[in-house]
Amino acid sequence: MVNLFKKIEEANGNVVKWIIAPLLIFSLILFVILPEFRPAGVIALILGFWALFFYLQPAYQEDLLGIQTATIFPAILLGALVPIGFWLVNKMIFPLFVIGMPNISLSIGSDVRFILIVVIFPWLEEVALRGATIAFLMKTYGISEWKANLIQAWGIFLPLHLLAYGVLLSAYKSWIEVYGAFNAISGLFLAVGIMGTIFGWIGRKDGVRNLVANGLAHSLVNLLLFTGAVVSFVVAVI
Repeated sequence: MVNLFKKIEEANGNVVKWIIAPLLIFSLILFVILPEFRPAGVIALILGFWALFFYLQPAYQEDLLGIQTATIFPAILLGALVPIGFWLVNKMIFPLFVIGMPNISLSIGSDVRFILIVVIFPWLEEVALRGATIAFLMKTYGISEWKANLIQAWGIFLPLHLLAYGVLLSAYKSWIEVYGAFNAISGLFLAVGIMGTIFGWIGRKDGVRNLVANGLAHSLVNLLLFTGAVVSFVVAVI
């Protein structure tokens, strides 16, 4: 085990120590003590363990996204600018650019829901998708970073939010209803795909390359949604 950690780059080790391990432990505790958290908790745990697996693999270290102390300040600045831009765009071209709120049970206390929406899920998604998944795609299939970013944003991040928002195809009785549901929230999915691409880009931007940038941006965007500072809605299962 000691030899394993010696092969992990310091920036990636920071992610394990400061992000993955604490959020996994907290999610496991909530999973045990709050039955109403378990449907969302399954997704959180899958994201966390997926990320942990790749961040502990020496073969993926070069392509992972770590936390570098040398670029922490530009990462924070970039991460703060993205939600400002999102807020402006949301105000100017609503309803095309809206993002739905995850359909988390209201029986969970507001404080816990805040932690889930603003802290746990955005950071776990960033480390699992923009960190581990992009590294996996690049290493396994030999594709470029920008192609891997598009795949994770539109092929994984977007469908993941389809489930997070409670849009389950099995809940609809006909393809007409399915089409109507997708048509009604087409702007939502456009926004999710674009934001997923932006999160991946800013985190891996030359001169920054820091998980803090996309993690902070994602958390602040979710904070805007949670507080109602931007237009959002909840898509519930019929």
